[in-house]
Amino acid sequence: MTSKGFTPDESYEYFVNRTQDIAHSQGRDVVGWEEIWNHFGTQLDPSTIIHQWLPGSSVSKNCTAHGYRVLWSTDGVWYLDGLDVTWQTM
Repeated sequence: MTSKGFTPDESYEYFVNRTQDIAHSQGRDVVGWEEIWNHFGTQLDPSTIIHQWLPGSSVSKNCTAHGYRVLWSTDGVWYLDGLDVTWQTM
């Protein structure tokens, strides 16, 4: 941050943009927590997959309305520790 003269916000933008460039150069899509959507919105590459994970969040509606894909695990049971809950239950 210091050597580039970045603020914390500028550092975050640099990190996200740089990691997306690296992923795309390897033929990969990026999956990012919803915080990147909250920060960048439609400035994100359209191939970005947004992971909605915060309780009470509704970013998935906004993301999909703009053509983005969403990974949804908000309800506290569709995350890494909730593998015993079936799709039918949800």
